[in-house]
Formats: sequence, C-alpha cells, structure tokens
Amino acid sequence: SEATSRLMSRLGLKSENICWYTVFNQREWEFKEIFGVTNTTLVDLMSVKQRDKAQNVESTLRCAFQFLGTSGDTPTTADKSALFRGNFTPNFYPQRFVMKDSIYEQRLEVLAI
Repeated sequence: SEATSRLMSRLGLKSENICWYTVFNQREWEFKEIFGVTNTTLVDLMSVKQRDKAQNVESTLRCAFQFLGTSGDTPTTADKSALFRGNFTPNFYPQRFVMKDSIYEQRLEVLAI
C-alpha cells in the first residue's frame, strides 16, 4: 500500500524487513497474523553509523506515540499547522497509534508501567 511504501522509505526499510508474522494477542487470547516489522529491525536501524538516518528512525518512532514535530521534538507552531491542521479524519487516530495498540495487544504488562 501507499502508507507502507512511505513508511519503508522514511525508515530505510528493505522489502525483506517488513512481512507477515504470527503473534499472540493477549487481549483477545489468540494467535493472529500481522504485517509489520520486528523490534530488532527497528533497533538495528537506530544503531546505524549514519547518525542522520538513525535520528530519522528515532523521530519517526517517537511521532508514532505522541504529537511531535518532524524532528521528534516538541512541535513548533509551524509543525502544528503543517502536520496536524485538517488531518483529524475518522481514520487519523487508528492509523496514528497502530504501533502503540500492537504493543498493548502483545505485551499487557506495558499498561502497568
């Protein structure tokens, strides 16, 4: 899909890094097939020697969990205008927090932190 292509480009993922996995959903108490990338791959991407690529991955991951600017820092007024204004559609929240929801489904203990 277009969203997958954009994410792969932004994170520097190769097609072999993103595929189908079988995971156990602790909330629904069943195994599910999900399309995604492993934590190990993300950690590897953040530890590359090219600091600008590693920072790009880190800022993208930070933005998946809270409203931040493109650099992964507190959003400026310009960031708020460019990134958020007019983008609050019915699909906004489900798409924005898909990583957080996946963590909650697979690791319930995270909710206790």
